[in-house]
Amino acid sequence: PKDISPLAQGHREHPLLTERHETFIAGWEFCNGFSELSDPAEQRARFEAQDAQRKAGDEEAQHLDEDFIHALELGLPATGGLGIGIDRLAMLLTGSETIREVIAFPTMRPLAGQPAAKPAIVKSAPAAVTAGKIELLILPEVRTKFPQQFSIMFGSMAQPDNMKLKSGIKTLKEKIKAQLDGKTLDDLPAIQHWRKIFVQMNAPQGNVASVEYLTRRFLETGDVPGAPDNLMVKFYNCLSVLYQVPMGSYDTRFINGGIQLRIAKAGEAFTPLGRPKETESTQDGEVIWVDEEKTLCRFWNKQDSHLSRLRGDTENLLLFVDATANSEAEAESFAAPMLADMQSLLGASPVMTVK
Repeated sequence: PKDISPLAQGHREHPLLTERHETFIAGWEFCNGFSELSDPAEQRARFEAQDAQRKAGDEEAQHLDEDFIHALELGLPATGGLGIGIDRLAMLLTGSETIREVIAFPTMRPLAGQPAAKPAIVKSAPAAVTAGKIELLILPEVRTKFPQQFSIMFGSMAQPDNMKLKSGIKTLKEKIKAQLDGKTLDDLPAIQHWRKIFVQMNAPQGNVASVEYLTRRFLETGDVPGAPDNLMVKFYNCLSVLYQVPMGSYDTRFINGGIQLRIAKAGEAFTPLGRPKETESTQDGEVIWVDEEKTLCRFWNKQDSHLSRLRGDTENLLLFVDATANSEAEAESFAAPMLADMQSLLGASPVMTVK
């Protein structure tokens, strides 16, 4: 769209678009390319529109650049540009799982004795977070409407070592391949169960539980997605597919107070994962995870918030499992093998809470 491509040539057939493309390899964006805008009058109009957006609060909008416009007035032949992400290309060529493995000077954790920088969203670190004890509360309205759903929290646990995560992911993928061999989504009871729950929540068409999305990706590609800067995301996504249960995770630094699972009211704000500048609104009746300040996840487990995601510098995290069971004891028994996998593959022993 022209609104977000101020330097690109306008499309020859579609007036609201530009001649721009992005190249993806293995699900990663590797380059951005476009035909250069060479009309100085149109470039000035685009810059002025961007300048107005910046004054309105858009920090990513461009400034008016008189020198650049003057250069266009002197003449620019038909030109195309292509920008390749070298870090991600290095990831592809070396088989690396995270971008931190190929960056020469990645963001490092503070030295001992030096305080970590506070995230902007946290006004003061809650005592419960500092102590690694975050209260989990399932509101009665959820239990009444969905009596067979139990929430399991693992944590707080330290961010595991990358070598253990890589080895663990490989082991889990081999187990998943054997378990799903010859199966389709329609063969899996957990997928059918969550489809019914999404109907009960009146989820818009196309919205599915995280476990269905991840299982479909594995059946299609033999792999599950992860985050470019934190391998733990891919690890728990593998656990999710193996045990056919939705899972999610939060960085404890960005959790304010306790965590609740409740039914949303229309219009509650949510910042979607990967889109920090956007704000969505919840719909009446969907089940959401929240802390004292923000919505952490929409439609139970469909999409996590960008604000509480795991990052490259995450030190402590919480893992959540949305289990289907007839009692807390049955839910605890279901989660026990998952806890054993984390202990054997990662050396982690998080405290398990079932609600």
